[in-house]
Amino acid sequence: MKGPRHERDYEDRGLDCQFDLEPDFSALVDTAMAAGWSHIEALNGMFELARNHLIMCQALDEEQRKILAKMKELETKGNSRRVLN
Repeated sequence: MKGPRHERDYEDRGLDCQFDLEPDFSALVDTAMAAGWSHIEALNGMFELARNHLIMCQALDEEQRKILAKMKELETKGNSRRVLN
């Protein structure tokens, strides 16, 4: 796998990622089919895995945002108490 052309975002970054993932993706489809799954079953299974992984990542991101907001709130309250004392 080559990885992105640049560390920062660029116009075709998503497309480059797809091209990079494609050989392993195709190999995984072939492996699933060799094990007895149909082409559609293999693709649906990978689609659902990707969708569920995305949902999990989004939930973790939201949870992290909540934790950071709570930490900031507690820090602000702590600073307010110091000023009052």
